Amino acid sequence: MVGLDVEQAWVNAVADDYFWPHTARWNSPASWATTALGEIAQISALTPASVPAGAGDTIVTIAGSGFTAGATAQLNGAALATSVISGTELRATVPAAQLRLAGVLTVTAANPGLAAAPSAGLPLSVTNPLPRIAQASLAGRTLTIAGSDFAPGAMAQLNGDDYPTTGGGALIRVSVAADIAAGLTVSVFNPGPGGGVSNVVTLGASPGPGGNRLYLPLLPRR
Repeated sequence: MVGLDVEQAWVNAVADDYFWPHTARWNSPASWATTALGEIAQISALTPASVPAGAGDTIVTIAGSGFTAGATAQLNGAALATSVISGTELRATVPAAQLRLAGVLTVTAANPGLAAAPSAGLPLSVTNPLPRIAQASLAGRTLTIAGSDFAPGAMAQLNGDDYPTTGGGALIRVSVAADIAAGLTVSVFNPGPGGGVSNVVTLGASPGPGGNRLYLPLLPRR
């Protein structure tokens, strides 16, 4: 509900009209809130709509309508450094600190004085990469997997079963059962947004140097 302050006005002649606010019309309710409060910004698209996790400061172009001078973009409710290009385009800088981890952020826009009445939000996805296994080895009950792009929350998949991992980046480790067998297939799954399943390697049949390590030869994806 919108409340308008109706005040007295002096009318000098029968033909005189007095409207408050000046651009509102008594028989056009749609003009009342727009005139009293200002136009609400609307957004329709983001470019890019997704950014890889770990990216640096990123400029996002926001398409929409009703942007006025001083309009700002907001990320999860926090104002971003914003340039108003036109009434239909904003450019906002998303700081690297907001892009460290994968997830879905919400972008909105608001005109000056209307921060409490922003546009509807659009999602900005921060995506995990696809992991890659280069080599893995088994020592006792610890399976060590070396490669690249292992994201926080990555799961090792041993014969299709999920196992939690520790570490990240280029090296993760998995605690396995003592009776793990040769021929075990191993892959790594990064959670979304983005992410996915790595290439598959197979546990070798014979121990490596030292007698307590089994190396996993790299198998091409088919």
